[in-house]
Amino acid sequence: MSENCLLIFPGLATMSKSTPIYFQVGIDDRWNLWCFPDTFVALTDFQLYWARKANPFVSVVKIPNGIDPAVFNSQVTPLKINISRPIILIVAAFTPAKRLDLAIRAVAKLKRGSLLLVGDGDQKDYLIQLGNQLLGRRFAALKLPYSQVPQIYPAADLFTFPTVPYESFGIVLLEAMASGLPVVATADPIRAEIVGDSGLFVDPTDTETYAATLKHALNTSWGKKPLIQAQKFTWGKIASDYDRLFRKLCSQ
Repeated sequence: MSENCLLIFPGLATMSKSTPIYFQVGIDDRWNLWCFPDTFVALTDFQLYWARKANPFVSVVKIPNGIDPAVFNSQVTPLKINISRPIILIVAAFTPAKRLDLAIRAVAKLKRGSLLLVGDGDQKDYLIQLGNQLLGRRFAALKLPYSQVPQIYPAADLFTFPTVPYESFGIVLLEAMASGLPVVATADPIRAEIVGDSGLFVDPTDTETYAATLKHALNTSWGKKPLIQAQKFTWGKIASDYDRLFRKLCSQ
């Protein structure tokens, strides 16, 4: 690899909700592409096609984020959570872009089921107040050390992720599926590629439909679909992809 070889990885986009998703993949990534790196690594097919159009003169490859199945799996001893089942889980930063308030409002429309939020952030006080107000004893919010995060997924029955549609990935989706959980996620091309047939997709801003989709997911038998989908994103496979890429760059 040459001394000035530049390899760029994408990040989270920060754009307005009114911006079309094609452009919301990221202003930062657009600038990165116009730095003319030797290779730009896209996390999804959607981002791959976007990057090739944004700068057709840069080499673009797709290598997604990954999961360690030795850490996140359905055999991990679950943490004991003192709320009624079924438990709907979100692991995320407590920030506006994750739109956790929409999940609270949707679960509040269900006759049964609890919502468990795991994370921390600027919206912590607001989300706890809203959750207690709308869900009462059917709500809990926890901040856990990362070492305990693998134990929270097996404690739940369903994972949901109502993030903005321009988030570049969502590793928590992989963690949930590797732990055997089905997913209800934002309906966008990026989440659809990650989750596949291991969940359902919805516009979370429509909380009535969001609630109905959560109910449908809880009543569906998912079998091993989440585990099979997660196997597509193991670090072993992804490390091999990076190894091939680095060797190719070194040979140039």
